[in-house]
Amino acid sequence: MLTAISDRADFLAWVRAGLYERNWPWTTATRRYVGHSSSATSQLPS
Repeated sequence: MLTAISDRADFLAWVRAGLYERNWPWTTATRRYVGHSSSATSQLPS
């Protein structure tokens, strides 16, 4: 997975943005992060 580094950077940017905005786009961001695994999305807090 050569995209792991860029994906992680994007994930951290999303987390940092969420910490400031207090508006967590869990479903959209996580679905993009994990690909098409909907089961992983449902396990995150909303």
